[in-house]
Amino acid sequence: MLLYPAVACAASMTAGPGQNVSLSGNVVLSNADTVDLVGTAASPCVLQGNNFGFQTIDSTWSGHLVIKNCLIQNLGSAANHALQLTLENAAYLDIENTTWTSSSSVDLRTFGTSAVTFRQNVVSDNSVFPVTKEFSESRPFLNEIGTSTSQKFFQSNKIYKGGMYVASPNWLIGGDADSDGNLIIGLRARISATGSGCVIKHNYTHVLLPVDPVSTYWGQVANFSLGPGSLAENNVIRTAHWVARQIDGEFRSNLVTEVNGHNLVQAGSGKIHDNIFAHVFPGAARYGDTAPLAAISLISQVYATDAMQFYNNTLDARN
Repeated sequence: MLLYPAVACAASMTAGPGQNVSLSGNVVLSNADTVDLVGTAASPCVLQGNNFGFQTIDSTWSGHLVIKNCLIQNLGSAANHALQLTLENAAYLDIENTTWTSSSSVDLRTFGTSAVTFRQNVVSDNSVFPVTKEFSESRPFLNEIGTSTSQKFFQSNKIYKGGMYVASPNWLIGGDADSDGNLIIGLRARISATGSGCVIKHNYTHVLLPVDPVSTYWGQVANFSLGPGSLAENNVIRTAHWVARQIDGEFRSNLVTEVNGHNLVQAGSGKIHDNIFAHVFPGAARYGDTAPLAAISLISQVYATDAMQFYNNTLDARN
C-alpha cells in the first residue's frame, strides 16, 4: 500500500495495476505536479481517500491528474469535494473506467487551454455529497466553470446520484452513438451545459422523486438546461418540475417526458423543433398525495423578449 500524507504533491504521485493508494490528508497540487493512478481492467488500482481529496489552493497548477481502471473509495466527504481543482495553462484531468463508491463531488475551474475527460465511469448512489429535497442544500456530482475553449468530454458514464453543471465552452456530453451516451439516473439527475459550442447527444437523464415521511416533497427540480450556441439532440429527458428549463441553444429530436406540476419546457431563447413532449409524472408530488399533479402548462415562455422558436414538435398531455 502506498500512503500519501497531507502535504503538497512532491512533483508526482503514481500507482500501477493492483496497487492500493491510501490518503492520510488532502493532496494539494501546484505548479507542474502530476498524479497517475493507472490500473488495468484485470488488475485495477484502488484509491482509498479516507475522506480526504485532491485540491488546488492557488492558480499555479498546470500538471495533470489521471485515474484509469481504478476503484475510488471514500474520496472527499459530505462537507468537502473529492476533487476541487483549478486547472491553468495546459493542465488536464483524465478519469476513465473508474468506479466511485462512498465518495464526494467534483468541483473544477478550467482556464487557459486546460482540458477534461470523464469517460466510462460509474458514480454510485451511495455517494456522500448532499442531495436533499431542498435545492439550496444539494450539490451536483460535477460542477465546472471557466474560460478554457479546449474540447472537454463527458461520455459513457453511469451517474446514480446528482447531475452535472458545466459552464465553459466546448463540452461533448454523450456522442453520435448510443454507447457514447451517459445514463444519469437518480436524485437531482441533471445535465446543465450553459457554455457555447457544447454538443449533448444520446443521453438518458431520469430524475427520481421519491416522497416519504422525511422527504415529503422535492423543491426546485430541473432536469436539462442548454446555453446559446450549443446543440442537444437525440436525448431522453425524463421527469422534473421543469423537465427542460432555460433552453437557449438548438434543441431537436429529443423526448421530454413526465412533468411534475410545472412545465415540460420553461423559458429560453432557443430553437426548439422536432421533439416529442409527452405525459405528466405518474407519481405523487407530495407525501400522502393520492393522484398525480397536473402541469401548469406544457410549454412556458416566461419572457416575451426571449423570442423562443418552437415548431414541428409533438405534444401529448395525457398521463
